[in-house]
Amino acid sequence: MNVSRTLATLTAAAVMALTGCGLPAGDAQQALTRAPAAASWRYPAPRLDQGDRPGCGFYAALQQLNAPGARITQAQADRMWREFAPQAPSATRTSDDILKTVLAKHGVRAIYRTIPTSQALTEVYRGPLVVSVRYLAGMDDTARDGHWLARGALAGYDHAVVLTGYDPKARRVLLLNQWGRAWGRDGGMWLTAAEWQRLAASATVWTLG
Repeated sequence: MNVSRTLATLTAAAVMALTGCGLPAGDAQQALTRAPAAASWRYPAPRLDQGDRPGCGFYAALQQLNAPGARITQAQADRMWREFAPQAPSATRTSDDILKTVLAKHGVRAIYRTIPTSQALTEVYRGPLVVSVRYLAGMDDTARDGHWLARGALAGYDHAVVLTGYDPKARRVLLLNQWGRAWGRDGGMWLTAAEWQRLAASATVWTLG
């Protein structure tokens, strides 16, 4: 895994622009232009496919944990899913809490934290993270170049994927789905920064520890 630019090497102005910290519009645009290198995390680790299971957030979290080295295989993920799926979240126990417990049973110590979506495009310079987007009818597919087709009516639910990078020059948000490598471009896709801002619903960072 190599990231071409770390958070520490970004200019303060670029960081402020990406996190929405109140720079004037002209200054924010200049800051983005001054950060030409993109964060782009590779995935040599096992790639996961949720299949027909209604577990996008579950498989996205496991896929994100594979980036720092969890090495969860498809067979292991499916076994964990069978333990996770029957357990219902409650007011005191979220689905992420349940997943954390299931992971621990399988020897994977992990912690999570939620962050505002406004911080996701700076957080990705540290590493991939799980994000949920408001799902549109056209998002069942991508264009040939991998552009996730953010068109059509809202489906009424969110879909979790892994945020793997951001290209501030092209203003593209890079994402990885868990629908197999035959979908999109090797399982991945991208949204414009404007589409991301409109559709981003939540962001969660999982780390090993």
